[in-house]
Amino acid sequence: MIVYVWTADDGCTDPISHTQTITIVDTTPPVITCADDALHLECGDSTHPDATGHSTATDICSTPVVTYHDGEDTDHSDCVETFIRTWTATDACGNTSTCEQTITLTDTQQPYWTSDLPGDLTLECGADIPAQAELTAADACQAVVTVAEAQSSSTGDCGNTTVIVYVWTADDGCTDPHLAHPDDHDRGHDPTGDHVCR
Repeated sequence: MIVYVWTADDGCTDPISHTQTITIVDTTPPVITCADDALHLECGDSTHPDATGHSTATDICSTPVVTYHDGEDTDHSDCVETFIRTWTATDACGNTSTCEQTITLTDTQQPYWTSDLPGDLTLECGADIPAQAELTAADACQAVVTVAEAQSSSTGDCGNTTVIVYVWTADDGCTDPHLAHPDDHDRGHDPTGDHVCR
């Protein structure tokens, strides 16, 4: 607030005066610049503004304070999480400006095995064939991972020999292709019973 005062005095009579008061107010909200949308985060990545970007603001009268609030997940898929981060800039007089930043996290990571993987076997003809083992798997993002079992067999090269292949597939409901054992890289983990008669 600024006050101007004028006084007129003729040297004989009482002086007269006039006062002018100038009040400066701030009704202009800050100018906010929103952080870019973060649409390509991996499930489990940090959503802290240091990782997803900070919004900034300027004001003609004071230095605004910038805060944020995260909304609820708006995506109904368990494989994708999307939420709105609302940024608010507030100046010293209580004027505010807001903007919205969209943040999306997607589960693209395959599950992983949590049990030992059985290796190949070569058994003599007539030996007991081990049953297919029960394997377990987990996932960095999904709480439930299902493991499906399958097996196939084929006739061997001679006599009463047989080749049996056990296959396990772990499914987190999000990634594709699903992690299977044995996998496409053929690491020699698929247990095969090869019965040889001589």
